[in-house]
Amino acid sequence: MKVSDLYAKTKRWMFDKASSTVYSDYIVEITNLVLAELFDENNMCRMWNGKKPLESIPVVTSLDDDVDYEEEYLLHVVPMGMDAYFMIDDDLAKHSLYLTFYNNARVQHQKMMSYGKIEAIVNAED
Repeated sequence: MKVSDLYAKTKRWMFDKASSTVYSDYIVEITNLVLAELFDENNMCRMWNGKKPLESIPVVTSLDDDVDYEEEYLLHVVPMGMDAYFMIDDDLAKHSLYLTFYNNARVQHQKMMSYGKIEAIVNAED
């Protein structure tokens, strides 16, 4: 999914117009912040899905960049986190609400795996 797709989803969830550019100056930095924050959780989800973990935190530089995170994180968790951060400056009551949504989404999608299973996935042949 492209950063522009995440941005569009984020704006819809904030009830902002698709044409709005009010957050455009911040989208790349906020996206990178949320990706870093969710890195370990997303890697656990990747391994749960039988994939090798990413070796480093993805860094985006533009709206055209692709984000290589698991679909459930891209469709739900990442946009919720972006919403929460955008609301810090706009409306603290909404920020609190979106932060709750974000934290609930994180908990909902977290995966727990044994060390043995993690080791087997990490050491598996490509």
